[in-house]
Amino acid sequence: NSFSVIFCQQGLQLFPDEDAALAEMKRLLRPGGKIAVSVWSKPPPLFTALADALKRHISEAVGNQSLAPFGYKGRETMLAKMAALGFSGMDRQEFAVDRVIRDPLNAIPKEIASNPVGPTVAKSGQATISKITEEVLEEVSLYLKGDNIILPQHTHLFVASV
Repeated sequence: NSFSVIFCQQGLQLFPDEDAALAEMKRLLRPGGKIAVSVWSKPPPLFTALADALKRHISEAVGNQSLAPFGYKGRETMLAKMAALGFSGMDRQEFAVDRVIRDPLNAIPKEIASNPVGPTVAKSGQATISKITEEVLEEVSLYLKGDNIILPQHTHLFVASV
């Protein structure tokens, strides 16, 4: 009963027990409070290109693991889960946001490093990371706008009240 709003952005899919996480969020909300939970939809072109390059240069398993944030299976059952926990006034929206990647030659290696597979990829060395970056840039060249990559990234937003 402490917060009027809780927002969980692209994190629920990473909790080992999402029901427990949602229940804890509900516990923290004061009466009339709102919860907003966003989870990624399908992998955007940048991440499918990255996964393909990782499969070629590192391993199939590493490529698949890099897509984990987009593999959330609970999107279809989220509203039912929220209702079962006592949330009300639930709504679901899907939309795309434009992701702008400035200086892609430097940004893509940072994206790799920030991914859970980053330490594994780093062990392959800078030459491999440069090759992966080059292949990803080639694959997403359709999205190049000047010096930036601008591409859609789809998300689901669930909103409810207590």
